[in-house]
Amino acid sequence: MTLGCSLAAERHLVMAVMVNGRDVSQVADFVQRDGQICASRSDLLAFGLLLPESSGGTEKDLVCLDRLPHISYEIEAATQTLHIIAARGAVISTLLSDASESTDRRSSPTSPGVVVNYDFVVAQQQGRRSAGGLLDAQVFSDYGVLSSSFLGTANVFGNTLVRLDTTYTYSTPDSMRRYRAGDVITGGLAWTRPIRLGGVQIATDFALRPDLIIFPLPSFGSITAVPSTVDVLVNGVQQMSRHVDAGPFDIAEIPVVTGSGDVSVVVTDALGRQVVQTLPFYASPSLLKPGLSSLSMEVGKIRKDYGTPTSRYASMAGEVSYRRGIMPWLTVEAHGEGASNIGMAGAGAAISIASFAVVSVSAARSLAEGRAGSQYSIGIQHLNRTFSFSASTQIANIGFRDLASVNGDLVPRRLDRASVGGALGRWGSIGVAYTGIKNGNENVKLMSVSYSRRLFAGASAYLTGFHDFSAGAGTGAFLALSMPFGSRSAISLGVNLQGGRLTETLQASQSANSVGDVGWSAAAQGGQGQQSQHVFGDLRYKSSVGLFGLGVDRLGRTMTTRLTADGAVAFADGGLFMTNTIQDSFAVVDTNHTSGISVLDENRFVGKTGDSGRVLIPDLRAYESNRISIEPNDVSVDADVATTVSIVRPKDRSGVVVKFPIHASHGALVVLVMPDGKALPLGTKVVVKGRDVEGVVGHDGQAFLRDLAAHNELMATGTNGFHCSAFLDYEAVPGNLPKIGPLTCR
Repeated sequence: MTLGCSLAAERHLVMAVMVNGRDVSQVADFVQRDGQICASRSDLLAFGLLLPESSGGTEKDLVCLDRLPHISYEIEAATQTLHIIAARGAVISTLLSDASESTDRRSSPTSPGVVVNYDFVVAQQQGRRSAGGLLDAQVFSDYGVLSSSFLGTANVFGNTLVRLDTTYTYSTPDSMRRYRAGDVITGGLAWTRPIRLGGVQIATDFALRPDLIIFPLPSFGSITAVPSTVDVLVNGVQQMSRHVDAGPFDIAEIPVVTGSGDVSVVVTDALGRQVVQTLPFYASPSLLKPGLSSLSMEVGKIRKDYGTPTSRYASMAGEVSYRRGIMPWLTVEAHGEGASNIGMAGAGAAISIASFAVVSVSAARSLAEGRAGSQYSIGIQHLNRTFSFSASTQIANIGFRDLASVNGDLVPRRLDRASVGGALGRWGSIGVAYTGIKNGNENVKLMSVSYSRRLFAGASAYLTGFHDFSAGAGTGAFLALSMPFGSRSAISLGVNLQGGRLTETLQASQSANSVGDVGWSAAAQGGQGQQSQHVFGDLRYKSSVGLFGLGVDRLGRTMTTRLTADGAVAFADGGLFMTNTIQDSFAVVDTNHTSGISVLDENRFVGKTGDSGRVLIPDLRAYESNRISIEPNDVSVDADVATTVSIVRPKDRSGVVVKFPIHASHGALVVLVMPDGKALPLGTKVVVKGRDVEGVVGHDGQAFLRDLAAHNELMATGTNGFHCSAFLDYEAVPGNLPKIGPLTCR
């Protein structure tokens, strides 16, 4: 069955079209048959109407409006206009979005290079010296990152060097996948335990798309009869304001924070009339958007004794974990792992309950050396600005095993967690937490209560108490007062009571955040017994090539002095750079051998280019837009630069080169006059014969010309057909824009 028109007497009408009061800026040919108005499928689709599948036919086939559901119309004969009224679902909705950035997510090309991060410490205690250090080396290009880390120590007992991890990683941001070969940590779920393998891994990593919100957000849709303004408020704070035409509109993803709250949508028409609709929401990272999934697969040999000289690779094993969003309120998950003599598999789900909380459940079975076992878990979590709680329990019988138990990590037979927290307004906030672990002979039942409150002048007070209900366990409490002074400094006083012993601590510190900052800390601790007497102090300086420190520590009668240094050595863009630790991505700014140019990262001063015309920025954000710029006032007046701002999106643990090509302009301000001494007319065009150089005469016969040679012939052409020529000898003066003339143009 189709919605086409029957063959009968017909007449053609050419009319303008309005849909829900909005001019679609089209004039179309309509056919009137048996009192019905019909149009081609292509025209109706162009008007923004949604046609049911039963309409069938080709784009040129006629479809009668009378037979379309949720659509009515009226013909205004005086203006030959067809007014179509389409209900929600019969016309394309206006999609409102809070997106402010470009949809271009392409990563900037990676410049091949090498980075070695280092963290060294040299200590002396009672005449004995020791040293230790951590090295993390990365070789990177557009084809991935090869990294390796080492831990070394040297003391009176000998020297050791331990390799920690060696891994090759290749990432594809479009598919949000990472491919690793070498030493990996397995993925897993909340109710599984990760292990270290030497092998290969394929894993979903949402960090490759920091712009993507992975959990379900509330959506809203409505219809307006006239053009209106739509305001969206989350917990009373405006998050979006958009203008919409008459007709339906949709807000696909309302920007909210995690936890529960209320969303209010306010629709205001031109007369100021408002319609307010409020709906509750609960957003949680435990849920995935419908259709979004994550996968982690690993296979390799289990690593044992990690971080020690006896580290080795043992038996083969494999794991796979999978999560998928089914509905906005339901996410399912599954996991499997196994080795030669052990296997475990399970499934779970996260369920949003009445926009109030998320309930998580799981069940798993294992078979190890012919013995079966089971593990079950259930939990609930509610987050709110003023009140939050969570509770979970995980129970495993004595036969349950997983791959982590191969390394000797016993499976907890019971794991209970619970917490309650609330905001008390100007009286601060309070929280209560409980953890219970039962594992063989180990039995922990720990409850803690914490309270914090902001005081005058930015000061804060913290109080924490705990009690372990297990046999032979103890009770303790800690009270602290903290007061900031300056932008980087703070002083604090703490009192700790545990096991009947009282300890007091007084501490002051100043952080070293930026290049050129001096940081320091000093602490004194007193209590019962000589070993409780602890005095500590250190001094740190953050330079452009690293962070260096000197510290003195005295515990009882034992004195220890330390020298520390941490930073990075980077090789990129053909240059070697000493810089601070590179945690993620970095950039080398190249100004074409021009020194003394100030470089800024997000309008924050980084440094000035050196003799090579380069400077390194060590702390860019991977896969995000980073705004790199140079100070144009630092560019000499006799130089040209095409742009002073660049937006880069580096890959993680990699470097990019940002070029600001500054070239000497070889320019001059030339004054040209007629043989009678009068200035050339305003607007006269001046070219350099034999070169692609031109200028225009301004006031007083002055014209700016660049790219001049030592000897130049100038040709001038006036607007009235006047011609003349002059000869110009030029000598570049670094840092200066010479004014030459007057030159007689004959």
